[in-house]
Amino acid sequence: MRKRALRKDFYMEIRRNFGRFLSIFLIVALGVAFYSGIQATAPDMRYAGDKYFDERELMDIRVMGTLGITKEDVAALESLDSIEKAEPGYAADVLCKGMGENDVIHMEALLPTLNQVEVLDGKMPERTGECLLDALYAEKNGFQTGDVLAVEEEPGEDADAVLVMHTYKITGLASSPKYISFERGSTTLGSGEILAFAYVTPENFDLDVYTEVYLTAEGAKKETAYTDGYSDAVSRAVDEIEAVKDSRCKARYQEVKAEADEKISDARTELAEKKAEAEEKLADAKAEIDDAGKKLEDGKKELQKRQRELEDARRQIQDGRAKLADGKTELTKQEKSFKEQKKKAEKEIKSGEKQIKQAKKTVTENEKTLKQKKKELADGKAQYEAGKAAAEKAAQEIRSAVAAGLMSSEEAALRQQAAAAQMAQLEAAGQSISQGEKELAKGEKELKKGKKEISSQEAKLEAAKKELAKGEAQIQAAWKEIESQEAKLRDAQAQADSGAAQISEGWKKIADGEQEIKDAEEEIAGHEKDLEEGRQKYRDAKKEAEEKIADGEKKLEDAQKDIDALKAPKWYIHDRDDLTAYTGYGENADRMRNIGEVFPVLFFLVAALISLTTMTRMVEEQRTQIGTLKALGYGKFSIAGKYVGYALLATVGGG
Repeated sequence: MRKRALRKDFYMEIRRNFGRFLSIFLIVALGVAFYSGIQATAPDMRYAGDKYFDERELMDIRVMGTLGITKEDVAALESLDSIEKAEPGYAADVLCKGMGENDVIHMEALLPTLNQVEVLDGKMPERTGECLLDALYAEKNGFQTGDVLAVEEEPGEDADAVLVMHTYKITGLASSPKYISFERGSTTLGSGEILAFAYVTPENFDLDVYTEVYLTAEGAKKETAYTDGYSDAVSRAVDEIEAVKDSRCKARYQEVKAEADEKISDARTELAEKKAEAEEKLADAKAEIDDAGKKLEDGKKELQKRQRELEDARRQIQDGRAKLADGKTELTKQEKSFKEQKKKAEKEIKSGEKQIKQAKKTVTENEKTLKQKKKELADGKAQYEAGKAAAEKAAQEIRSAVAAGLMSSEEAALRQQAAAAQMAQLEAAGQSISQGEKELAKGEKELKKGKKEISSQEAKLEAAKKELAKGEAQIQAAWKEIESQEAKLRDAQAQADSGAAQISEGWKKIADGEQEIKDAEEEIAGHEKDLEEGRQKYRDAKKEAEEKIADGEKKLEDAQKDIDALKAPKWYIHDRDDLTAYTGYGENADRMRNIGEVFPVLFFLVAALISLTTMTRMVEEQRTQIGTLKALGYGKFSIAGKYVGYALLATVGGG
């Protein structure tokens, strides 16, 4: 009976305080619902993300190399047991004009199957010069399908061109499984933040090797993303990639170094050829300048020659008559002097002829006298020789007669004395003959001298006659020349008197000559200017050639230094955890799970506090009733059961 009354009072209490009961019920129900929802959200997010990533074939691993990825590298990676698929690609960060500033866009090449983008508007690019643009970036900056996207590569002289074009037609707007959040990554360009992505066909990249290769791990697709099973599958693939990394990097290093050495060698050869070509062109240019300078000097000399000829012509015109008059006066004086000299010479010649005639007569007489004397001397000499021989013979006969005794010594002495006297006479005659011979020789010598002097006088006389004849001929020739000049002057005077027009024409020719000289001077001045400009161009060209050659040598030297400093390339292995959006999504799922573990507890604590407060107030309000029940004999547990049951029903019912 008592229990039934308490049960009835319990139900009556719920009806009387239904709002209070409902509050506890709802707060507990809300906490349970919040807990259940948050606990289910994290797994659902992972499942949904894994499904989306599988549908879009999001890569599991990305391998990048400091010297790029070759086809051999791709083949080596694809042959690994833990690798299911390998697709190489290209990528580059470029600058784009957006919102008035240089925005950085990550431009990638579309892959055959991996990292499939979703076209939200428009269509996929099909040829060079077309692209897909980030839909969020396009919406923010006002780009639409059909617009032109202008990009610019990394500035700098040493930066190699990566793209074949720098303007792209936007064929569509898209989303990418690599970028499922608002963040697009970081870069070394611009502000350091990538603001958008764009996809183009591989033909838009001008590269010899790939920039990266995307891989899927064997068995990773079967596992759910963000789980240990997925992480283990990717880790096995990464370990195998690490095992072949060093050998592939070494092979790539040898390949790049060999190519660089070959290019350096070719560049040196090309530089040497261009240097020789430049030197040849400079030599030709210098030869042309020297030739132009020589022609200019020749032109100056020709101009000076023409100026001298013109001056000479003027002097001849001005001085002709004066010289002719002076010549005529001088010739008249010479003729007068010649006539005086001729008269004197003729007189001297006549006197000389007379003297020569007298000298010839004297020589002839002297020859006759000398001949007579020679005959007389010869006769006297013959007599002397005969007398001398007779005297010697008589003396010999006397000596013989005395020796023979035929003559006495006295008679012999007398005869010898007579012979001695005769010999003395003969000796005196002999001396006279010797003196006559000397005088005769002297006379012959004087005769020869006279003849020689006559010959000399005759020669001088002939020379004087010839000189006189020559002078007469010169005088006659001079007069003829004077007469010819006078005739010319008379003709010129006649022409001047009869043709003033001809004189005017002559002066006009002189004026034309002066104008020609002036024009020639101006032309020479122009040639000098052109020559100086040519020399300046030659100096500039030589300087430019030297600078280019020096620059080429510097670049070769720098390239050689780069090759010498070249180190083995490195591979950078990234998985999905390196994708900011992917990691952020997983972290959001973890946050939801953590929230599901914390927030419901708070709700339960609040519900407990509300229940405690409510029950405390109920107890305070019903103290009189509790006292009455105690007075009627009800126990503490029976009375407390009412309130505990009330709280449990509201709490458990809400849960």
